[in-house]
Amino acid sequence: MAKLKKKYAEMMRNWRQHNDVALESRMLAPGAGPYDVAVLNEVGFSQVTYSNLGSSSYLTDSKELAEREALALDLEDIDCPDNSYDIVFVHGAIHHCRSPHRAICEMLRVSSRHVVFVEPNDSAFMRLMIRLGLSFPFEIAAVVDSGFVAGGVRNTDIPNWVFRWNTHEVKKLVLAFMPERFVKVSGSPYWDFNIDEKEPAKRKLTKLKYVIKVFGAKNFLRILRASQRVANFIPWVSAQGNKFFCHIEKTPDYRPWISVTEQGASFNREFRSGK
Repeated sequence: MAKLKKKYAEMMRNWRQHNDVALESRMLAPGAGPYDVAVLNEVGFSQVTYSNLGSSSYLTDSKELAEREALALDLEDIDCPDNSYDIVFVHGAIHHCRSPHRAICEMLRVSSRHVVFVEPNDSAFMRLMIRLGLSFPFEIAAVVDSGFVAGGVRNTDIPNWVFRWNTHEVKKLVLAFMPERFVKVSGSPYWDFNIDEKEPAKRKLTKLKYVIKVFGAKNFLRILRASQRVANFIPWVSAQGNKFFCHIEKTPDYRPWISVTEQGASFNREFRSGK
């Protein structure tokens, strides 16, 4: 397992244990890649359905992917019934959507209990990095890596803007989409530098190239790895991280002014505010 991605696997294990999520839970994992398959296997989930693997350049490189159940799905319009999976999990695909908000709403609709995603974090420090030119707001490198034919918005050759999330943003979206339900939202920002020795050469559109030129690519990576471990150990520094691990839990409880019948939810006419 890549050294710089261990934190992602650790977050998944901790989330499952903390929420006592059964390993037999039915999970839908749209847009997963070979590393996601490896992590979910390591955590122990046994009933995972993947989507969009057929269009992935990784597919031919991973026997595990070929052996897994896979569907062709649009994350912004998931062709599955409501509440059809216990968990819907997405890692690093939502910011490739035309409407990231719609994608999360679809995940909420299809999930009966848990929605989990890992996306870029929206923090004051990351916004400063972009203003200083040390981080680029569009994912051009992903399109270059995909032979200039994919890797961008909706997997086209148009580089996507990197939509970043925080807990408050997710809470607003969830309250707007499911105002009748009590839904829990928890977010955990952290640092996870997902780059290898080849990656620095792709950072030509940021001022980071000057930093790399001074230290050298290998030394730069060593500094990143060391700083990542320290940063994730200090809560207020971790909160400024580049990654955002989010868990949304749909509870069975409805708002006190909502009445639920076989026909669905509706306003409880017997409810009186302030009483």
